[in-house]
Amino acid sequence: LKKMASGEERKETGPAMRESLGIDLAGFEKRWRVYLDGRGFVEIQGLSIPDMKVHSGGNGGDAEEWDLERWQPLEARKHIKLGDMLRARHRYSAALWEYRRALKISPASPFVLNRIGMAQRELSANDKAEARFREAAAIYPGYPTSYANLAEVLALEGRWKESRRALEEYLAVNPFNPFVWKDLGSVLMELGETQAAVRSWETSLELNPADPELRRALGRP
Repeated sequence: LKKMASGEERKETGPAMRESLGIDLAGFEKRWRVYLDGRGFVEIQGLSIPDMKVHSGGNGGDAEEWDLERWQPLEARKHIKLGDMLRARHRYSAALWEYRRALKISPASPFVLNRIGMAQRELSANDKAEARFREAAAIYPGYPTSYANLAEVLALEGRWKESRRALEEYLAVNPFNPFVWKDLGSVLMELGETQAAVRSWETSLELNPADPELRRALGRP
């Protein structure tokens, strides 16, 4: 990368790769494809992946709504929205029923699996919720909500090391969520890693300077 960014080669990938790695771009891609073939990936039938979208502002609810509108079939969306309404009214068993109906329509949906897991968590079925969140993460590792939900249910069980790993998985996908950095700081504090916890909270505050709780905790005016 340094060679590509300097001198005459800044617009040429090939010479920099040959000098650094001993192969050109075509050779690199060929080896990369061999590596991918060796990973044992399998095709998941019915999985629909949304386009990535960077939000300039707003809250997490905006992203969730965008995911729902672009990702799920219309019939599944109806059950999801009804399930959300029921869950907002604390009718968790009824909400779970609607989410399961949505899953029949969209059986490889990390979005719906997360909704099911959330309802199960609210019904104190933490083991079932954990299984759903892990299933969603395995189906589509690029959907970070699965890791946040998994971290929460693990924290409820006092499994702090596993919760930490889940939050770090989230941040590997999306490092710009201040609430996840804040949660990670709290988990690190439970693990006795005070300095790392403070660094995590400082990162959260940098991303969300208006957080009054963190400002007090870090002694910021």
